[in-house]
Amino acid sequence: MPSMGGSSSNNGVRFISDRYSIQFKMNRDGTYTATYKKNREISAAGKFFRKIPLLKGLYVLFEMSKPLFGMIALFIVFDIFERDEKKLTDIHPALPVIITAGMIFYIALKLKNIVYNAKLTWQFHGAEHKTIEAYQNNRELTLENVRKCPRIAKRCGTNLAVFLLFFAIALYAVPFYDSLKFLLSFILAYELFDLEKGDELPIIKVFYKVGFWCQQHLFTSEPTDRQIEVSIDTMKKLIALENE
Repeated sequence: MPSMGGSSSNNGVRFISDRYSIQFKMNRDGTYTATYKKNREISAAGKFFRKIPLLKGLYVLFEMSKPLFGMIALFIVFDIFERDEKKLTDIHPALPVIITAGMIFYIALKLKNIVYNAKLTWQFHGAEHKTIEAYQNNRELTLENVRKCPRIAKRCGTNLAVFLLFFAIALYAVPFYDSLKFLLSFILAYELFDLEKGDELPIIKVFYKVGFWCQQHLFTSEPTDRQIEVSIDTMKKLIALENE
C-alpha cells in the first residue's frame, strides 16, 4: 500500500503518494478540475538526510519551502552580523528591509487561502483526513464509510506546529541567535513528530492531545457530502495512477 499524505485549501484537496500528487480544485461554476503530476524522485543525498536524526528535520524544512528556508538563512546571516556588531546595511542599505518585506509577503501569500473563506478550507481539511483514514484502514472508499471516519490525523501539520510552538517557547530565554532558535525548534519538533509511535509515549502524548483538540475544534470542520465525494474521487484517481 503506497503511503498517502494530503493538504487542503478553500477550493479543494490535494493528495500525495510515493510517485504522484493530484489536486482537485472547485471552479466558480461548481465543477471540479483535476491536475496531477509525477513527483520528483528523491536524490541519493535526500534519502541519506531523511535517515539521519536532526538532519532529516532540516531537509524536510528545505523541501517544504525553499523560499522560506532561504529567508531563514538570510535572517541567520542578519543575526550573525548584528552579534558581531556589523550591519547588513554595510552590504546594501536596503537589504534588511528587502529581507523583512520578502518574509512578510511570503507568509501573506501562504495565509491567503486560510483567511479567505476559512470555513471551506477547514471542511476540505476534514474531508481529506477522513478519506486518508479510510484508505489507511483498508475500508472501501464509499461516502458512508468515509463519512464515519474521524477528522483527526496523527500526521497532520497541526501536531507538528504544536511541537514547534513548545520548543520555540522553551528556547525563548536561551541567549542565542533568534533565527537559529527557530531552525533548532523545527528540527527538534520534527524529531518528535516523526517518531513512529510517539502518540503512545506518556509525555509526548500530551502534545498530541493538544494537537488533536486543535484539529477537532479549530482547523477542521465536518465536510459536506459533496466535499467528501470530491475527496474520494481524488484519492481513487491517485490510487489508479499508483497501480499503473
